[in-house]
Amino acid sequence: MRPPACPDRVLRALALALLVLLQSVAPAWATIYTWAPAAGGLTNTSVNWSPAGVPGANDDTRFWQSSVTYTITTASPADTFATAWASGGGHPQFSCSDPLRVRNQFTVDGGSTASIIGGFARAGWFTVGPGTFTITGAGTEVAATNPSASTYFGNSIGFNTTVNISGAGFQAPLIYVPEFNSIVGTLNVAGAGGNLHLVDQSGVYGTGVIWVGNQGVGDLELSNGGNVSVDNWAILGGNGYGRLHMFRNNIRASVPTLYSRLLYLGQNTTFTSAGSGTLVIDAGLARTDDIVMGDDDGSMPDTVRMNGGILWVFAGLRMHPDDLEVLDLRGGTMTLGNPFYLTPDGVDIEQAGPLTLSGSPTLTVYSGGFGGPLEIPTTSLTTASAVSMSLGRNAGGTFRAIGDGYPGDRFFSISGGVVIADSLAGTGTMVADTASGLDIGGTLTAGPGNASIQVRRGSAIQVSGETDIVGGASTGAAVLISDSLSAGYFGGLAVGGTLAGAIPGAASVTVDSSATMGEVGGMVRVWKGGGLLALKTRTVSTADSVLCSGSVSLSSASLSTYTSPGVRGPIRIFDTGQIHGTGTLLGRIQLADSTASLAILGSDPAGGTLAAGDTAATDGFTNAGTVDVEQDTLVLLNKGVAPLGHVTLGGGTLRVPQGGHVRAQDVLEGTAGRIDGDILDDGLIHPSGAIDVAGHVTCLAGAITGSYLNGLPGSELSVRGNQSGTLRIGGRLDMGPTPWHLNLSSTLTLLPTAAVTMRIGSRASHVQDTLALSQPVTLNGTLDLRTWKPAPPQVGDTLTLITAPAITGTFAAVTIDSVNAPSVVQPIYSATSVKVVILHSTTGVPHQPSAAAPPALRFAAAGTPAAAALELDLPAAADVRVALYDVSGRRVAQPLSGALAAGRHRVALATLGLPSGVYFARAEVGAGVELSARIVWLR
Repeated sequence: MRPPACPDRVLRALALALLVLLQSVAPAWATIYTWAPAAGGLTNTSVNWSPAGVPGANDDTRFWQSSVTYTITTASPADTFATAWASGGGHPQFSCSDPLRVRNQFTVDGGSTASIIGGFARAGWFTVGPGTFTITGAGTEVAATNPSASTYFGNSIGFNTTVNISGAGFQAPLIYVPEFNSIVGTLNVAGAGGNLHLVDQSGVYGTGVIWVGNQGVGDLELSNGGNVSVDNWAILGGNGYGRLHMFRNNIRASVPTLYSRLLYLGQNTTFTSAGSGTLVIDAGLARTDDIVMGDDDGSMPDTVRMNGGILWVFAGLRMHPDDLEVLDLRGGTMTLGNPFYLTPDGVDIEQAGPLTLSGSPTLTVYSGGFGGPLEIPTTSLTTASAVSMSLGRNAGGTFRAIGDGYPGDRFFSISGGVVIADSLAGTGTMVADTASGLDIGGTLTAGPGNASIQVRRGSAIQVSGETDIVGGASTGAAVLISDSLSAGYFGGLAVGGTLAGAIPGAASVTVDSSATMGEVGGMVRVWKGGGLLALKTRTVSTADSVLCSGSVSLSSASLSTYTSPGVRGPIRIFDTGQIHGTGTLLGRIQLADSTASLAILGSDPAGGTLAAGDTAATDGFTNAGTVDVEQDTLVLLNKGVAPLGHVTLGGGTLRVPQGGHVRAQDVLEGTAGRIDGDILDDGLIHPSGAIDVAGHVTCLAGAITGSYLNGLPGSELSVRGNQSGTLRIGGRLDMGPTPWHLNLSSTLTLLPTAAVTMRIGSRASHVQDTLALSQPVTLNGTLDLRTWKPAPPQVGDTLTLITAPAITGTFAAVTIDSVNAPSVVQPIYSATSVKVVILHSTTGVPHQPSAAAPPALRFAAAGTPAAAALELDLPAAADVRVALYDVSGRRVAQPLSGALAAGRHRVALATLGLPSGVYFARAEVGAGVELSARIVWLR
């Protein structure tokens, strides 16, 4: 909406000249009265007037004084004068016990100083200039009553005019401050009760308007509790220069207030490139529905400068795209938009240089409204410079974009880059709140001062260029993206430094509470010296690649790389960098040097899993650094066997689904924890506590030292060479795929679930596994013998398998090629060795039946010579008689006789009280079925 056209300047000058002419030729009944220098007031009749008499409602009056100050007291409630004219060098003061009514014009000009110090004064319109007009006194009210006439504060070319409204009220439909060029017009509204009201006259277009600087230089000063209320337009700088200044020069005084429905800066109406408006707020509260800055046909610079106070623009801000307008925010609070109703006008900030907020200002933009997505206003900042916003560079500054709580595209768009607290002395805050958004078209740099970026409650930030979150020696920048549906999108992200390198100090990006960092269009860099990227609670983030020499913390979050379909970029950790926590780290992970680490720390949330690597790439995980698992489960995803590097277990689980390799230069150590998966050891496994093994550990060129490796049931340990580690075996101890001699210089503990797998060949070929222990051992579990097929053992061979300083106990079972065949092999236990005797050929040893199938009919020796026994397997219930014979054929015992149920029946020879020796047994099952067995018994 454009303001009303100003009357033509030439016609206005002619009208003034005509008024003077008419006064000089007024009819006889319209006398011009001049106040004479005599005491008294209006009721003192002729002594005060020249010509003698009392002026009336049809008379024009002139108040002229040279040096004496008089008080004018009115008496008539009707119109007092037709016109009132204060001129000359005097100072008439109007104290109105009854209303002073001037039908037409109240004029103050020349060198005169006129005052209304009390009561009520009414005039059709007021004209001041040159001269001074002052309205004071508590309860004093002055009004321009003609809705079609303009009031001019400054209307004589070449002179200056001042109007003071102090502790009093003044209202008018239209005021110009000043009207003509080469004039300085000043309007002061001050003090508690000081009130200027521009009244919208019903049905009269263009009323309720004040022009400050329509021509010449206009200055509206609002201070110390004064109030200006404009029903329609306040226009600062039409074809001249206009300024509105709000301040408080007494700290104990009340703040001034301003309300204007529309506030124009630099609006001219003669289609010339002129006019400049300035709004300066040092203190107080200013409210307006809209601010419009600039003009379609050109203008001089227009400025809104805030050093303090509050400015609330309810509907919108418009700046003409000529790049001359400026928002200069040095303090105070500026709010654009309204959270309570739709803001259809939006916010359109356009200026040449950056929008600068430095000192202690706060700028809040409401970027949404209650009108549905089709009625959402645009909000934007457009500059001709590469950097569009500078926030808190050398002191404090806050920018907030607030939505209406309804998710959608409610973005505050910034054409260029943003810098926040980019000096150590700076403190800057940028906030996107309540389903709003920030769309930054350039780069974003925060820090090295104290910079804060907050994206919360369903809001978003998107930066098309690089984002640098920088730390200083004792200061730093922080980004927090929090709450569900909040998101951040960056063209590239560097935390803790810049593209040129790391900068010391703390700088962080935190994504929390179901928010997401979204897609980073370039690289993520987390620099050493305090750089931190923290992704929490179901956060999902994607980048081209990741470089980390600082710290990346995951808490049930995902960080992945993506360069093209099926191809993932590197996640490179180097130069004291660390990535830790739980969640998913999906990419080609590279621990580039010995200072790099991938970890689940004791300080991370418990009960999670960290899955790291890329199953599609052969280099999905490479490690020259440290993997540290203090709790939970760390899973290494790799297409092939993962190079483990330095692994430290402190209570958690290392899972390697594709296998892991402890290379020649690597160490796997720790005080507690678990290895889940197949590990190939060419380096050193050195637990200093108990490490459980749930997979298959194969020790080839490497070693196992330290405390003990605890083989869980179902696990397998394949070792060879010289080992000094303490082994606790509840699974399988296997000396490898080929016969080997294993020296263990520390303690071996075999649990009942253990299985010791050893390969045996012929004694003549000297091919067999040998386990040499330097510490005593107690036998337990199963001795699982495997025939070396190229040179199988021969009948009669006695093979020494295990030696130790002291051996106690026996194996609960001895199998050959997974079959319990006591008729083929017989163990011999001594105090320092375990031997086996080959009783029959190992060729054709039957396969062991499935545990799920019914037992086959079987009668055989079982146990060991020191714990010899007979076992009879019955597939069905039957009558059974079992007899035992010595080598001379004499029956010495009949342990079983009668009906037996289906299943396995065992007879221990120790219960029969027989002497040591070789015995033969015969079992008769049912009618006509006989079975035999041979057994060695040592008491």
